[in-house]
Amino acid sequence: MLLKDKCAVVTGCNRGIGKSVLETFASNGADVWA
Repeated sequence: MLLKDKCAVVTGCNRGIGKSVLETFASNGADVWA
């Protein structure tokens, strides 16, 4: 829960690095806007 109660805006989430970042942030508790 490293990112609990944090917000992140991630662009380019359809594939590649953006998708990995999105999944990692979400699994660590961040509120993600993609």
